[in-house]
Amino acid sequence: MQELLTTILAEFRGAWRFRWYALLTAWLILLAGSAVVYLMPNQYQVTARFHVNTESVLGPLLQGLAVTPDLQTRVQLMTRMLLSRSNLEKVAAEADLDLTARTRQQKQEVLDRLNRRIRISSYGGDIYTISYVNNDPKTAQKVVQTLLNILMETSLGTTQQDSSNAQAFLRTQLDAYSTELNDAERKLAQFKKQHVGLMPSEGGSDYYTRLQSAQQDLNKLQDKLQLAENRRETLRSELSSMQQGAKPAAISQNPQVQAFNQELAADRNQLNDLLLKYTDQHPDVIAMRARIKRLKAQRAELVQTLSKSKDVSGDNQTNPVYQKAQMDLNDASVKVHELRIQIRQQKQHIADLKSKVDKVADVQAKLSSLTRNYNVTKKQYDALLQRLNTAQLSEKVQNNGTQLKFQVLDPPTQPVAPSGPLRRLFLLVVLLASVGAGGAFAVFLHKVRPVFMNRQKLGQITGYPVIGSVSLALSPARIRLRRAEMSAFSLAFGMLLVVFGALVVFSHAGHEVLGSLAQGWIT
Repeated sequence: MQELLTTILAEFRGAWRFRWYALLTAWLILLAGSAVVYLMPNQYQVTARFHVNTESVLGPLLQGLAVTPDLQTRVQLMTRMLLSRSNLEKVAAEADLDLTARTRQQKQEVLDRLNRRIRISSYGGDIYTISYVNNDPKTAQKVVQTLLNILMETSLGTTQQDSSNAQAFLRTQLDAYSTELNDAERKLAQFKKQHVGLMPSEGGSDYYTRLQSAQQDLNKLQDKLQLAENRRETLRSELSSMQQGAKPAAISQNPQVQAFNQELAADRNQLNDLLLKYTDQHPDVIAMRARIKRLKAQRAELVQTLSKSKDVSGDNQTNPVYQKAQMDLNDASVKVHELRIQIRQQKQHIADLKSKVDKVADVQAKLSSLTRNYNVTKKQYDALLQRLNTAQLSEKVQNNGTQLKFQVLDPPTQPVAPSGPLRRLFLLVVLLASVGAGGAFAVFLHKVRPVFMNRQKLGQITGYPVIGSVSLALSPARIRLRRAEMSAFSLAFGMLLVVFGALVVFSHAGHEVLGSLAQGWIT
């Protein structure tokens, strides 16, 4: 650290030899830089502040019924579109900024400079500002006023134009889908007429459902036929036993025998019903068969007892029981015949359905395709119709007070005092730059014309040990001369600071004076 400080001090002492060159450089740079700062043209900033009302009383009432545009987003988009090329060309023409532009490149430079100097900002909420800086206050005011006029003109009718464009598009699409929907309806109706017998039923059942239903009906008819044939065989057995003689007929007229017969018939019917539901090993089926067997045994015992009786007699032709059994047998035979006919017809119906399996499948596939296309087209048509109604209602809502409403809070006014440039700050920068440049120039001269400032530096450069050094002994006259020179240097540097202070204090007046002189020299 000590070595570093020693080196820095030595470099400073070496550069101090050229302090007058450094001071002269600082004076020249300060004067030249101050002249440049003074010759910088004044800048005038014009600002306009306006409020955008995006709230609507109808918004909450029509939520879900109409489409209300996002006015906040629309305002942000409009402020960005305000700096489009067409608008910038209009502003340049209104403010006479393009009068000096002759070529296309010059016009582009004018537009680029105009775009850089325009500032559009938001202070939160719905308050916006437009600002512009120019050397001429009238031009700055005219630019801001033109931008404000363009913004208001653009906002008027923007929402209505967007709504009209949307409705025109929806009507075009609606007409196209209406034509497609009518064509789909015509094709579907024509297809149904051509394939009337192959269409699914109104209940929605298709070919395979109808085939399964027909097979189930056939199974039911076969079950009924089996029951009818069983009943017919039972009646034939009873009639056969009655035809063996009068005595059995007389026995059959016995009330007790008739009671057994009725009970056996009921049990047989119940057994048949159980066999339709369960197998032979089911407990209910086994119990019913045991009951029938027991009743038969009891009936046989009763018939045997009655057969031994001497008062049993009769004739089958005059026996009402025999006649009733004969009528039941005839009815059972007719029922069996009818069921066989129905079964034959049902089998034919099933055969017809199976013969059309390929054609029915093709018809149903084509019908599904036509129906699907029709449903999709109708869904799109209904959606477009609903959107068109919504757009029409939205347009009515917008016409009743939901447009953007602009209110100018601070109109653009011509400024009296310039807003820039910041000459005092620039002058301070010039002072620091001049002092720094002077110091750098002194260091540069020291490097160009170096001297050994101490024994250590001499030893490092030559590589030889320095035995000793002789100090400089100044005479009284030399000391006085040095003091006078130091006073003069301090006075010159102080004058530099005084001149800087004067330049800062009289920056505005200096700009006007120097600007007038420069204008006179130019003319």
